[in-house]
Amino acid sequence: MDRSPILPPAASLESRDRRRFNEPNLAPTSAVRQHYVPRFYLANFIEGGRVDVYDFQKNKTFRASPNNIAVEAHFNDLEMDGLVLSTESWLTGIESIVAPILARLVADPGNLLQMSEEEEIHLSRFMAAQRFRVPALEPFMVLLGEVQGWANLLVAMPWRIGFGHSSLPLYTSDNPVSSWLTPVRPSWSGGAFPEHTYIYPLSSQILLWIDPLPYSKSSQPRGKR
Repeated sequence: MDRSPILPPAASLESRDRRRFNEPNLAPTSAVRQHYVPRFYLANFIEGGRVDVYDFQKNKTFRASPNNIAVEAHFNDLEMDGLVLSTESWLTGIESIVAPILARLVADPGNLLQMSEEEEIHLSRFMAAQRFRVPALEPFMVLLGEVQGWANLLVAMPWRIGFGHSSLPLYTSDNPVSSWLTPVRPSWSGGAFPEHTYIYPLSSQILLWIDPLPYSKSSQPRGKR
């Protein structure tokens, strides 16, 4: 039930916190409506004060505010021995740290090359958490406790960022961090987390693309940018 930030402001790459797995992420919460896609992220897709939404199950299109989409009552809550705990406060802490980082990338994708290694770690933690906090992967939300391990892998992978075509706005989904695994790969490959390509639209114009981790002796803890 630790509500403190996982990485202290002055943490370095050598900090024990950076290598910590199975970190505590449950605490009581009074929040009922819990977003599985953050509102500050969805705000980057607003047009005319609303987000255009397509419901695949109902084959229906509508417009809504970020406050009323990708939200479900008690989504991040977990009952243990009659006590209700939640990852809500922990996720809110991750979001508050990464919000200004994401805003700078949306304002100018070139800021990717100006990010500190600590900022990259925070953004990677956010993306890794977003990967597992969605309805499609709800049975695997226990993996949120290992978010730092997944973040370390993302940092080590090559990143690219750029603009989409002006005539074709980018869209996001209830699983914003999409992945793709090449169907033809080396015989030893099992399709592990670092073998995927990750596609993450940061706004209706900006796309972050993370390539698979290169398996070579020259691989570095921080991938190419």
